[in-house]
Amino acid sequence: MAECLRLNPAQPIDIAAVVMMLVLLAIGLWVARNHRFYGKRFFLFSLIGAGFWLGMAMMEHRAIGEACKIFWAQAAWLGIGLLPIALCFFIDDYARAGEGWRQRPRRAALFGGPLALFAMAATNGWHGRFYGPGTGLSPDTPGGQVQYDHGPLFFVAAGWLYLFVVAGVLLLLRGLQRAHPAHRPFFLAWLLVLVAPIAANLGYVFGRVTVSGLDPTPYAYALAMMALAWFILTDRLLDLRPVALEVLWRNSPSPIVIVTPEGEVVAANPSALKLCGRRRAGGRLDDWEPLAPHTRLMLAPDPPERLQTLQLGDKRFDLRILPIERPMGAQSEMGRIFAMNDVTFRSALQTRLAAERDYLQLLMQTTMTGIVAFDAEGRAIFANAETGKLTGLDTDAIPGMHHGAIFPPAEGAPDPGITAFTCAMEAAGPQRGLRVGFRRADGMMRILSVNMARVERPGTEARVVCALADITEELETARSLEAARARAEAASRTKSQFLANMSHEIRTPLNGVLGMAEVLEEELSDPRTREMARTIRDSGATLLSILNDVLDMSKIEAGKMQIEAQPFAPAQVLTRIAALHETAARDKGLSFQADGPQEDVPMRLGDQHRILQIVHNLLGNAIKFTQSGGVTVTLGAEPGAPLTISVADTGIGMTPEQAARVFAEFEQGDGSVARRFGGTGLGMAITKALVEQMGGTITLDTAPGRGTSVHVTLPLPEIARPAEAPAGPDVAAPGGAGKDAPLAGLSLLAADDNAVNRKLLSLLLERAGSRVRMVDGGRPALAEWQPGAFDVVLLDISMPDLDGIATLAALRAKAASLRAEPPVALAITANVMTHQIEDYRAAGFSGHAGKPFRSADLIAEITRTAAKARRLRAAAGPSRAVE
Repeated sequence: MAECLRLNPAQPIDIAAVVMMLVLLAIGLWVARNHRFYGKRFFLFSLIGAGFWLGMAMMEHRAIGEACKIFWAQAAWLGIGLLPIALCFFIDDYARAGEGWRQRPRRAALFGGPLALFAMAATNGWHGRFYGPGTGLSPDTPGGQVQYDHGPLFFVAAGWLYLFVVAGVLLLLRGLQRAHPAHRPFFLAWLLVLVAPIAANLGYVFGRVTVSGLDPTPYAYALAMMALAWFILTDRLLDLRPVALEVLWRNSPSPIVIVTPEGEVVAANPSALKLCGRRRAGGRLDDWEPLAPHTRLMLAPDPPERLQTLQLGDKRFDLRILPIERPMGAQSEMGRIFAMNDVTFRSALQTRLAAERDYLQLLMQTTMTGIVAFDAEGRAIFANAETGKLTGLDTDAIPGMHHGAIFPPAEGAPDPGITAFTCAMEAAGPQRGLRVGFRRADGMMRILSVNMARVERPGTEARVVCALADITEELETARSLEAARARAEAASRTKSQFLANMSHEIRTPLNGVLGMAEVLEEELSDPRTREMARTIRDSGATLLSILNDVLDMSKIEAGKMQIEAQPFAPAQVLTRIAALHETAARDKGLSFQADGPQEDVPMRLGDQHRILQIVHNLLGNAIKFTQSGGVTVTLGAEPGAPLTISVADTGIGMTPEQAARVFAEFEQGDGSVARRFGGTGLGMAITKALVEQMGGTITLDTAPGRGTSVHVTLPLPEIARPAEAPAGPDVAAPGGAGKDAPLAGLSLLAADDNAVNRKLLSLLLERAGSRVRMVDGGRPALAEWQPGAFDVVLLDISMPDLDGIATLAALRAKAASLRAEPPVALAITANVMTHQIEDYRAAGFSGHAGKPFRSADLIAEITRTAAKARRLRAAAGPSRAVE
């Protein structure tokens, strides 16, 4: 080895080899630091292989003696094997834009292949198969270079390496055919560069072509690598930057044209060629349509960098001019670049946005709501025309004004402007309906309703946006309406009080008329005089019915009609209806039929009293308007179905026009009907109102001369029938009294300020078998009552000295002071409106009997109240002793 380091003097070819190795080294360092492209590692190994092979060829040329020359030739196989393998892998990575460095087979071939070839050459002395026996110094070559006798292993090695060379050439040919135009210069240059080393190698192997007796292949490869490196260093090949620029040039949607100062077109990208209908660059710019009309502007000596928008055909372009300065003269141009950006869509969008902006501005200025925006300091930055009208200011003068100056607070205003603005700035969300009292510029006091919201968008000057509406007149109207409502409510209360007073004043004497007529009828034996007494009683009953209708209609209009929800048996409703109306029908010579459910049907939850009232009204009308034939009432209570009521008659019937008015207040079929049959015309209106308040429906089927059928449907829920109570003593008739003395054994205290009513009560109650103590006011009743002395106390409500409610309260207080049971009281009154009855129950009355009362109703209510009192006393045990 040491002997092989003794070299002959360097010759020019050796110096050239050293220079090329230094260049390859510099290129490798520069590429490793400054460039980024696919296959970079394999390219660097290609440089290493070329440099190593060239170095070993130089050492072989300068070595002394045959053995040393062969030694350096054998060592060269490390570079000979590395170069084509690395180049092949580099071409593949670059062509596919990938990185194959991490693939183990590639690294095995890259490092294992050169080592195997080197081993084959280095062990030639053992096997003699790489270099044959004919290998030796050639006397014909300068310096006595070795002429090699290539053995079979040499050709195996050469064939192995040419596999990679051929693969690289095929990759380049395929890339030249299929690659993007921006990449084709690389493949073409690479093919041209590889022609020289391949030709040199083939000439040396098969034609013994040498340079100064040396293999020219390493020198050819070194030159080829330097050529490729030149392209890299000048950004013309391989690097992503020039490739990217080429891609941008070819694929940019913006037309780009390059011209000389004289207007000659030297280059144009595909977009420019397509725009101008050209196949290639060339010619003068003023021949390129549609750019020709703008040539003078584009070639002006001192054009602005950005010109106005150009209209080219149906498209619009923003033109940008970039001068190209001469390398040695910065003040002169060697050409210009015209870059045209397509702004057709943007221009259309800007036009549409401008139209929308104008439209929104028009809406802002024509809306009847004032809109004003403030910045963070409370100064106006925008105000529409309505704001100027609301404030009395010039709209153009409002921007820049402080909100306190725009809305100077009015004296006594609940929310001055500064409070509302501060509220909006401090609130987390929008503020709605703020009222701002302020003084306009003309001195008028106005009140605004303000909706305010904060603006949180960055980069926006506005911080608070307000929507304003003048509500001064609305507030005045609201106050007027409130006053009118108060007056209406007062009038309604006055009307209710008037009706209550009138009801009391009418019922009080009517109570005497009806009561005395009933007593008189029972006392008389002469049929003619009994008929007169019955006529008096029927006329009074008619008057009472009219009074009840008027009161019910008044309650319905006032919304005070209340529907109770109590369990009742549908069969009992039908029984009571039949008992009340069957006699009236037969007195007119009419047939009467009542069909209904059995006793075992489920009970319903509803207002039995109002249901009876509905059926009474329907049956009363049917009997009244029927002269011959009959009346049928049907009550349906099928399980799982609504409660139904049907009343059919064979009366006079109605026309469609009359039927349309039948549910109106104070309406009857016509004037002749009113004259013939009488009535207020309120019954059907009350019936319809009651049905609808219960959630039901009422329908009418009628025709003149055919009669009328009325159908009512009430959705009343079913409830379970309670278990039968065990039989016990009859508490309805105290002391076992019979039918002629239903109140026998009862002791009653009655207070009424009206002498007629006192006399009537005495007659009715004493005839029923009770003991009665009558007094003329509340204070005498308080003095008369003692614990245990009376079973029931009957109190008139309207008494001058002490009314019924106050008298009951005093009686209870007296009982409490004596440690006795409180009295059981019954209200007897002409005040029978619903809210009044509720007041009686709340005051402690166990029941009430409305005036005018029938003896049977009064006795039944007293019996019920007395029985309830007896049950309560029995449950409480013996009374406490009176101290």
